[in-house]
Amino acid sequence: MRNRGLNGSFMVLILLAVLILGKAEIYVVTLEGEPVISYRGGVSGFEATAVDSDSDEKIDVTSELVISYARHLEKRHDMLLDMLFDQGTYKKLYSYRHLINGFAVHISPEQAEILGRAPGVKSVERDWKVRKLTTHTPQFLGLPTGVWPMGGGFDRAGEDIVIGFVDSGIYPHHPSFATHHSDPYGPVPKYRGKCEIDPNTKRDFCNGKIIGAQHFAEAAKTAGAFNPDIDFDSPLDGDGHGSHTAAIAAGNNGIPVRMHGFEFGRASGMAPRARIAVYKALYRIFGGFVADVVAAIDQAVHDGVDILNLSVGPNSPPATTKTTYLNPFDATLLSAVKAGVFVVQAAGNGGPFPKTLVSYSPWIATVAAAVDDRRYKNHLTLGNGKILAGICLSPATHANRTFTLVAANDVLLDSSVAKYSPSDCQRPEVLNKNLVEGNILLCGYSFNFVVGTASIKRVSQTAKSLGAAGFVLAVENASPGTKFDPVPVGIPGILITDVTKSTELIDYYNVSTPRDWTGRVKSFKAVGRIGDGLRPILHKSAPQVALFSARGPNIKDYSFQDADLLKPDILAPGSLIWAAWAPNGTDEPNYVGEGFAMISGTSMAAPHIAGIAALVKQKHPHWSPSAIKSALMTTSTTIDRAERPLQAQQYSGSETMSLVPATPFDYGSGHVNPRAALDPGLIFDAGYEDYLGFLCTTPGVDAHEISNYTNSPCNYTLGHPSNLNTPSIAISHLVGTQTVTRTVTNVAEEETYVITARMAPAIAIETNPPAMTLRPGASRKFSVTLTVRSVTGAYSFGEVLLKGSRGHKAVHDGVDILNLSVGPNSPLATTKTTYLNPFDATLLSAVKAGVFVVQAAGNGGPFPKTLVSYSPWIATVAAAVDDRRYKNHLTLGNGKILAGICLSIATHANRTFTLVAANDVLLDSFVAKYSPSDYQRPELKNASPGTKFDPVRWYFPGSSITDVTKSTVTISFFAFIVDIRIQIGKGFAMISGTSMVAPHIAEIAALVKQKHPYCSPSAIKSALMTTSTIIDRAERPLQVPQYSRSETMSLVPATLSITEVGM
Repeated sequence: MRNRGLNGSFMVLILLAVLILGKAEIYVVTLEGEPVISYRGGVSGFEATAVDSDSDEKIDVTSELVISYARHLEKRHDMLLDMLFDQGTYKKLYSYRHLINGFAVHISPEQAEILGRAPGVKSVERDWKVRKLTTHTPQFLGLPTGVWPMGGGFDRAGEDIVIGFVDSGIYPHHPSFATHHSDPYGPVPKYRGKCEIDPNTKRDFCNGKIIGAQHFAEAAKTAGAFNPDIDFDSPLDGDGHGSHTAAIAAGNNGIPVRMHGFEFGRASGMAPRARIAVYKALYRIFGGFVADVVAAIDQAVHDGVDILNLSVGPNSPPATTKTTYLNPFDATLLSAVKAGVFVVQAAGNGGPFPKTLVSYSPWIATVAAAVDDRRYKNHLTLGNGKILAGICLSPATHANRTFTLVAANDVLLDSSVAKYSPSDCQRPEVLNKNLVEGNILLCGYSFNFVVGTASIKRVSQTAKSLGAAGFVLAVENASPGTKFDPVPVGIPGILITDVTKSTELIDYYNVSTPRDWTGRVKSFKAVGRIGDGLRPILHKSAPQVALFSARGPNIKDYSFQDADLLKPDILAPGSLIWAAWAPNGTDEPNYVGEGFAMISGTSMAAPHIAGIAALVKQKHPHWSPSAIKSALMTTSTTIDRAERPLQAQQYSGSETMSLVPATPFDYGSGHVNPRAALDPGLIFDAGYEDYLGFLCTTPGVDAHEISNYTNSPCNYTLGHPSNLNTPSIAISHLVGTQTVTRTVTNVAEEETYVITARMAPAIAIETNPPAMTLRPGASRKFSVTLTVRSVTGAYSFGEVLLKGSRGHKAVHDGVDILNLSVGPNSPLATTKTTYLNPFDATLLSAVKAGVFVVQAAGNGGPFPKTLVSYSPWIATVAAAVDDRRYKNHLTLGNGKILAGICLSIATHANRTFTLVAANDVLLDSFVAKYSPSDYQRPELKNASPGTKFDPVRWYFPGSSITDVTKSTVTISFFAFIVDIRIQIGKGFAMISGTSMVAPHIAEIAALVKQKHPYCSPSAIKSALMTTSTIIDRAERPLQVPQYSRSETMSLVPATLSITEVGM
């Protein structure tokens, strides 16, 4: 019987293992053998398909040579899979033939291991997700009076330039993409893309303006993320994002932007005559998969696009590769650039925090987002004369009268519906129309608006359906730097975003609204009027770097080491951009059902650059992608409209944003200047071999990995990655003196350039030669030498200016970066051992220099293997609880005594006091949405096992009841503790962590060093360890807190893995 039981258990375990290991996933595979873009012959029966990357010639993808070789590659893909796996055990999703040689396949992890060991396979990587990262901006950028007239007017701007959009599709019926009011579009022979048929209308998506439309969803479908009801199995935009970006870059000129009966100007793309090629690979909820995106890019380049716009990026740096530059996505884009396609990518929306970029590679134009000079403001005038600023694109209430204010919570039809947050004003059926009609409805801006379950549009609809004169939304809580966008509405309305102003409004309402003893309103006497928010105000303090725009410095690997490459590259408008929208999109709740939307993101900045690049390409059709990028960067500006250095939005300590001086990590080379970009004078050109040289000289990237992704051998001609010929210089670790070189090419008439430089005082800078004369088409090298004068521990920025005798200027920023390492959140995934990484290696050198190094062990306990300090040369310190405890208690009227904690004085010793619950003593039901019982309350209803509570100093009697059972006795209907703001603004704090322990050891080590000045770091460490104790004050072995199955912690015997040698 025992054997049977054991065998049964064994079989169950085996079954579970098979189920877990057998779960299939999507993998992107690259193979030996060159793709079409780089195949130079060598395979029997197939002639070369590659063309010289330095020539203007492009591959003819319709030729029999290309078609036959592409088929050959696909057959090899199928043969490999058929040879390794049985039919039905795998599903090939795509064959990649033109830019990379490989495929996407749905297989199990075990099959992936087999595939990775197969001959001819270079890499097997698990697929990962990517995410989606204008009426006024043409005027702001000077296009109508500058660039467009130079190209024959707006009706010729971008003529026959094809911009490919890898995005969420397109809404083809939008007037921004119509052709009936423009000259007929002729064929573009160089473009060979196709148009899919709309399964609903049985018509294709193309009309001449839209020249191609395809969709890619095999990975999304295979992963189970695709929903045909909302994602649409066609190029139709089910989101709005793709239509928006396409219209910004290439939408028709002069399209009226109308919403709710008001016109907000006339929209235009940057290059209104450019053609649009749609490659849908992004979808409504989940974004997209790299396997689909790579297939879309591969197809777009095959079809012959000139420019590729990618308002998309990964959620984080790819963890499966050694560098951010080498993965299927970036390698595909390198091949696209090799094919002559200018690639634009959004920088990402992780700002304003450093190292949040999601676009890394030098062959890509990475675009940061700017706030332009247009602002929408509004105001609310109260009956007491106070004027409160706010935002909303709305008409004003009648100018000559005021209207009564009524709070949503005071006009409920039935209090039982309170659970629906009536103060959000999303449900007109729960509000009393007789009390709202003709008045201004006062609503609360709750967290529901942040997560998208409530919208300002719905507030407007509620107010309108109830016959209100208007509405007011008051923000009473906001995280520092919270961003609010103005929203167009059809009736008078305003959002009060400043918490202090909202408080003024609510105080005025409460004082002016008499109530009976139950809290019911007797009469509404607060009044106000809403101003006109439809008219924009133009500010000179523009452009500014938008708060959300991702920041540098650029990183080269998964451990976030600084790269020898400046990113972002350039700044363009990306905040509050009006453009086309898909009315069936639901991701922006304020624009559901609308034809236009005003939204923000680096997704909006990238197509500005794509459209402007089309104008440059139109004037200079033979320029390389790097030449176009150079022209945009060297002619950009770092000065705003008020002639002041650019500023960047940053978080402040209050609810409002602050402005700080911007740096190249914020804006790259500066804000785009379209007119100047058409005539840059000089360009910094670079080609495929230069990018290979950059990869080959980047530390940590080996030649084998480069060959795996590029099918090219390494060249080391650059010597250092900082020598890549870009219009910027970045040196991640400047030690002593370093000289970098650049080569400029004259694309104008003969001109003499004088070279000057400026740099932060800590770095000496020298350029050579001081001047040079270049004939048309001539190239010349110059050098920049940087020398460290003093170590500052900070980033340093500078500038090199090439000023021409004919007025041309070419500027590139010199950046000296000193890396400041910090401890990891977890073991680094890019190194084979925890001991060898830049952080620990630097500390080893510090110990070698005689420095005693102390590091906190980390706060991941009590779980095993949670240390974040690993190396033997470091003194790793764990945290102990000392002998001091703070306790308190609450004595109830029934005689029960409940234990708790709080550093507070006692109530009067000789008497008891009445207990009142916060929810039972509300002054005004209007604030019920803010859960008054949550505010600083000490009671607890639920707690995770082992939850830790610290005593907090307070200045009047108080106690926190931390035992859930005792809280239940005290008051049974409270929920759970939300937030305690501990000692904000005080000069001292009592907190916990291994961060508090390390300085104890550092101080004691200093005393040891004082007595024994010649002791080595290891000798000091030895003295501390060998004299420590493993016995507590009660002469018992040390104990350690552990999680128990109840809400309280338990004590267990400590071990060496916890105490090491002792205290």
